[in-house]
Amino acid sequence: MAGIQWEFKDGYPFTPYVNLIEYENLTYSSIDLTGNVSGSADKYTAAGFSYDTVNTFATAVEVDGNVTLGVITAALEDLAADTTYYVRGYTTVGGVKKYTERYWYFETPVAAELGTLTIEDLTDTTLSLHCSYTTALDTGDSVKFQQADDAEFTTPSDIVATVDTVNKTFSADVTGLTSGIPYYYRACITLVGNTTNGTAQEIMTDWTVNVTEGTNGFTACVSHIPDGDDLLIAIAPDETYMIDTLLVNNVDKTSDIVDGYYTVENVSDEVVVVSSFKPFLSLTFDDVEDKQLDLTGTYGVALGAGDSVGFEIDTVNTFDSVGLITINDASVDVPSKTFTKTTNALTPGETYFVRPYTILDAMTTYGDIDTFTTAWELTATDPANGVITLNPSHQSSCCNDHFYIEDGAALTVTLTPDSTYEVDTFTVDLVDKKADLVNGVYSVTAVTANMSFVVTYSLI
Repeated sequence: MAGIQWEFKDGYPFTPYVNLIEYENLTYSSIDLTGNVSGSADKYTAAGFSYDTVNTFATAVEVDGNVTLGVITAALEDLAADTTYYVRGYTTVGGVKKYTERYWYFETPVAAELGTLTIEDLTDTTLSLHCSYTTALDTGDSVKFQQADDAEFTTPSDIVATVDTVNKTFSADVTGLTSGIPYYYRACITLVGNTTNGTAQEIMTDWTVNVTEGTNGFTACVSHIPDGDDLLIAIAPDETYMIDTLLVNNVDKTSDIVDGYYTVENVSDEVVVVSSFKPFLSLTFDDVEDKQLDLTGTYGVALGAGDSVGFEIDTVNTFDSVGLITINDASVDVPSKTFTKTTNALTPGETYFVRPYTILDAMTTYGDIDTFTTAWELTATDPANGVITLNPSHQSSCCNDHFYIEDGAALTVTLTPDSTYEVDTFTVDLVDKKADLVNGVYSVTAVTANMSFVVTYSLI
């Protein structure tokens, strides 16, 4: 217990009188006073304290005390913070209050003030609120948080806070929020019945990210993400498996995966990710001619009894036309897990789609789709008494007198008669083109269809 600072005025207090005033439990709004009443108890009917903010006590407030065995106690309430108060004692003698000429004074501390509100651990449905206050709270004082849907806090909801009186902080965990919604928060402090609201803060909860992944691989990303951020999704199939489909908000993004990652840019809504995986299956092809090509497939999961592999070729990427070619007799090399097939049932100059497939335990899995265009077919029967040369061209594996050339390629046809012979007739697709020869050469700027060339030579 500390003593109050005091000063003497001229003269001495009369008897009975209050002296030796001391205080304890000083706050910004209250104080507990204790003093002694000198004089016989039968000489006075009451005793108390008079206090004011000026030492003339012109507007003094008086509080009767409780006197027990000459000790008087009283509590002064509703004081102003950061204010000097003057106190003197009084006794009531013969119905008249007698005041001591000596007075004491004390200073109330500054009232508690709010610190800065901080919002932490923000997710799509939860967050944590933290704030502080500057000085100890008085009895009846309180702190809390408020949440609202608008900056004006039209209909705020109170949030009960956990108070740490030692560190003068208070906090609360908020749950049950809706993702991607703006909320407003503020801290509040109530002192002597008066509530002061701190500066409000607006936050927006994160967007929820829901992931459903298939077996034989994993799909990894955060479970919630701030508005406007980019969401990185990692896709990792198990060994011998590959990604089948990646759906983001019901849109197929499988073809947009780069090195095992897909990014959703500038997230502005909840994100739903669904992935599935399938046995590894790849395709390569080469030696594309006018009617045939060589196909090679690679599979990841070992084949069991009744399992099979093959290819599908079609002119549409839905693989449902009447011209669908199904190749189910590919040669399988078990140690390397490859299967190969050469097909020669194609149409020259046609664009095709091709995909490999496996049938494992009666379940068909298709690999990625690739596309190619067959070459155009060139026919040039060897003439008597001379030769015909096509450049560039490649002899078709289907027929000795058939050649092929890539779509759009330039072609020169050179006619070379034997000695004492000359060109008699020259037709291209049954059309006479002898007049178009230049020094025995016929030129085609770009081949865009099958072509046939016939030349005859005659004696000069």
